[in-house]
Amino acid sequence: MIPEMTESLVSIIIPCFNSEATIRTTLDNCLQQTHSNIEVLVIDDQSTDASYSIVLRIARSESRVVLIANETKGVQNARNLGLDHAQGEFIKFLDSDDLMELDLIEKQVLLLRDSPVSVVKSNWAKFSDDLSASRPEIQPCDKPYSNPADFLAELWNGNMYPPHAWLVPRLLMTTDLKWNTDLSQNQDGEFFARAISRARDVKHCNATAYYRQPIGEDQNISQRTGEDAIKSQIKTLRNYKTIVDGFQPHLAVMRAYNQQVFNIAYRATNSVSEKKFLDDVLSLMTDAEVSHINIPSYPLRFLTRTLGVRKSLQIRRWIKCGF
Repeated sequence: MIPEMTESLVSIIIPCFNSEATIRTTLDNCLQQTHSNIEVLVIDDQSTDASYSIVLRIARSESRVVLIANETKGVQNARNLGLDHAQGEFIKFLDSDDLMELDLIEKQVLLLRDSPVSVVKSNWAKFSDDLSASRPEIQPCDKPYSNPADFLAELWNGNMYPPHAWLVPRLLMTTDLKWNTDLSQNQDGEFFARAISRARDVKHCNATAYYRQPIGEDQNISQRTGEDAIKSQIKTLRNYKTIVDGFQPHLAVMRAYNQQVFNIAYRATNSVSEKKFLDDVLSLMTDAEVSHINIPSYPLRFLTRTLGVRKSLQIRRWIKCGF
């Protein structure tokens, strides 16, 4: 049983759009959590299928489920609307097809009970239909961090945690910590980077959050390219730079940030529609710690030794064969 000291109210915010195939299972998973003191705020994002009626029927028989209609369409608007209504001491975000181990919230609340300004993440695993076949993604940052900058330095080197792997204290959710509605990519990475930068430390929980793997290219938004995509990435990098500047001096997080900038700049040199934004991306790279950037091709590594990273990428932009 759950000790009384862990019975803090947890607000679970779930944007829902045309999720009739999965929303009932996700809600059942929330309601079966061993930490029972929860409110589940389902923000219907103008669904055109049976999602709204499914949630409405559940909400009528289960007081912990609250259905809210989102009049300003969009998943980030829906999450912000959920934050406006949330009453919990802790906040968790789920998508309408996510699942969790049944003791995930209990374990995360226990880790935060004496740390009201810490954040906690968990292990996570991809799944399609069969949870028993999923295995947790093993990452070097699956551990606690006393310094959030140390965590971001490792996170930005190719690691990730889906939104429902996190539990965040409401104390960190100040009026300016909302989901960025101007972004079309990496909205969760940008939001949680800002939350993490405000935390005292980052804790880790060994229970698992299950992330349903996107099916098909249309659902894999993070891989899209084009003018809108790179504009979104530039906005994210600007916010990351503000975070990095707040952690100065911290060489590891500076290096990881510069690697993020390089990755976006390198991608831009391969895209006709993104090339014109290359200089905007490169302007965000800090002068320090560029020598540690991982450059994918030998010719480009050779060129950067004499011309530097910025000049080499600017040249690559105009060479059709690439290098």
